[in-house]
Amino acid sequence: NLQEEQEHLYQAETELEEWKNQKDPEPEQPDCVKANRELLKEKKIPYFQFYKTIEFDQILEEERRNHLEEALLEMGILDALIVPKEYREQVYALDKGVCDRYLFSDVAHVRESLQEVLEVENGENDILFYQNISNILSAIGFGDTHAEHGESWIDANGNYRIGVLEGTITGEYQARFIGVRAREKYRKEKIEELTGLCEQLRASVEDLEKQLAENRARTETLQAEWKSFPGEEDLKTAAKEFSDREYKLERKNKRLWEH
Repeated sequence: NLQEEQEHLYQAETELEEWKNQKDPEPEQPDCVKANRELLKEKKIPYFQFYKTIEFDQILEEERRNHLEEALLEMGILDALIVPKEYREQVYALDKGVCDRYLFSDVAHVRESLQEVLEVENGENDILFYQNISNILSAIGFGDTHAEHGESWIDANGNYRIGVLEGTITGEYQARFIGVRAREKYRKEKIEELTGLCEQLRASVEDLEKQLAENRARTETLQAEWKSFPGEEDLKTAAKEFSDREYKLERKNKRLWEH
């Protein structure tokens, strides 16, 4: 039990350090995606993660934010890479063993789109960057009805469509990646959660170490008692002596009663 708790504590402390050192939380990524993004860097192919380029419009209430981000996550869009369209062929020709999802700006626009509820995070006021992100947002429909939303859309409840595929969400998800403040809040919450878990595990480890020390002390006492216990020959001698003395006692008692 102590070894298991120590392993859990090590894992929790390791994860806690990772979150402390991680300036910007990211959605979970399989190894093939991580490898792909390293490859893109090596080949100097520029990209942006979709969720880092946008922010919720202030008019959007919390429940809709949660539904929208969950839908984007389930669709594979949230952490998809925005890559300039001129790099499309290079992206498709990357090595085996890597994979990813991409968003290119040369897409058809729809009337009611994500532009109504998402803003472009463009701190450097890069016009080309803004246009690329804006084009992508304008290609994904959003709203209460689906008539004008094209082939890809998300409705107000988080239901979504990508081409022929349609899907639903749990409605229990909490938005945590869209917006710098949301990501920092999520990071702090994870640090607080893991700090509490580490404290619990440390207390458990200390308790188990105390129990183990008590068990060792008892074991040492038992071993000392066992070592001091008479051996087989000593026990035989003592038993014989006891038997002889018991016999002599019986004889004396018998003589005493005869007199």
